[in-house]
Amino acid sequence: RVLADARDTLALGALLRGPLVGMTEERLLDVVQALPRPEGAEDRIPRLTLWTPADHIIDSICRHVIETLQGLARRARRTTPYALLADAVAALHVRPLLEQRHRGEAERALANVDLYLEQAHPYSVRGLRAFARHMRQMWEDDERQAEGRPDAEAEAVQVITMHSAKGLEWPVVIPINTMTAFVKRRGPLIRRNDDTLHMRLGGILPAAYTEVEAFEDTEEERQQVRLWYVGVTRARDLLVVPRLSQLPKQACWMSRIDLGLAELPAVELDRWAETMPAREAEPANTQDRETFAREAAAIKAMHRSVTWRQPSLHEGEASAEVEPVIVAASEEEERAVPQIRGGTARGLVLHKLIEEILTGEADDADVAMTERASDLLGQLGVEMSEDPATGYSPAEIATSVARALALPEVAAVRPRLLPELPVAATILQGDQEVATSGIADAVAADDTGRIDTVIDWKSDVDPTSAQRALYREQVRDYMAVVGARHGLIVYATEGSVDPVAQRTGPAGP
Repeated sequence: RVLADARDTLALGALLRGPLVGMTEERLLDVVQALPRPEGAEDRIPRLTLWTPADHIIDSICRHVIETLQGLARRARRTTPYALLADAVAALHVRPLLEQRHRGEAERALANVDLYLEQAHPYSVRGLRAFARHMRQMWEDDERQAEGRPDAEAEAVQVITMHSAKGLEWPVVIPINTMTAFVKRRGPLIRRNDDTLHMRLGGILPAAYTEVEAFEDTEEERQQVRLWYVGVTRARDLLVVPRLSQLPKQACWMSRIDLGLAELPAVELDRWAETMPAREAEPANTQDRETFAREAAAIKAMHRSVTWRQPSLHEGEASAEVEPVIVAASEEEERAVPQIRGGTARGLVLHKLIEEILTGEADDADVAMTERASDLLGQLGVEMSEDPATGYSPAEIATSVARALALPEVAAVRPRLLPELPVAATILQGDQEVATSGIADAVAADDTGRIDTVIDWKSDVDPTSAQRALYREQVRDYMAVVGARHGLIVYATEGSVDPVAQRTGPAGP
């Protein structure tokens, strides 16, 4: 809940006060008391929130937990709830704490942690906040949830129904209560093929009741046979079926199928000892403080932290729409062009249209590009306009694409362009491993197959100098990953190219 909504300070207090962190109320009050007061509100009690600066927190444990949560919260919109919560479990040492708390009997608690994480899988698209709301709703509705099944069940006996055993398996399976008689169905019945209700009314049965009852009995018998199949196929090593001297007169589970028990060998109980072997005593821990410190230092020296770089990540955080501006065709030629409304949808269509032209899926004729741009805008569900100043214009997008592909620098490498290439690499910088991943808009390879040019298409209407500098660093990252010597930033709207030189410094990956 803390990661889903940073405004929920009650959840943050419960987490810090709860058994996972274990801070006392006195320590929490000391932390709040030491927080700086805002200017002009010295009498107001400050609030401890998820985004409280860590250097304002005097308690080391609280500061560490807040820093950890802040790092996780920054990734909440860039990863799935399952991955985020799994990282939170690891970062907050949930499993080691449970093992220490339960002293050798933590299998069930650890299985519950895994079960909780599995419940987050269906929320990969809906997000962490939807998952948090769902879990809260389950708690408020007092909805019961079966506990997780521990992996260390080889030394335990688990009693479970055949229904619940679907998809599971054990080394040894013994069906029990196989002499239980079936309870004959009584009361109202529903015929499945026409959804009609049949029931006794005033002591009188309808004419079709017997037919429906016979059909339901047949279906129930088939279901019982299917459950028997589930029961006898759950064993990995040994299936032990009780051999009855005689079957009861009433129909029971054992009478439903013929397992051929007469031809099966009996279990030889003499093969197993009458008593369980005694557990070996755990070896004493002879590690002293100096040994622990030395081993901890060795582990820390071998530790390597990983930093992820995603050069194109900032593009997804751009605003959906920007105000129309007037752009110039080039710095040398000052001629007015129509106002253009930029935005995320325009950029997506422009990139997709260029990709389809390079792969041969779309024609680069003006009419064909305009029609395809109109189709792509329609798929995004945005309104189109003939005037690019008031809305997204398919003709204007097609013109920008044609302008970009006609640039001399692009035309020279167009026959060799490969669009939308996923790239990834890592480099070592001391004890730091920097991993770079992303998708290059287009790359050009030479005759040997080595990539020598990276191209990045930009749909910006009026990019600032800071944005242009950011784009150059982005292309340099891609050049370092693939080992390219040349980079081009193509501004499709203004019809210009910004050449990018290789980054100077240590060798790339």
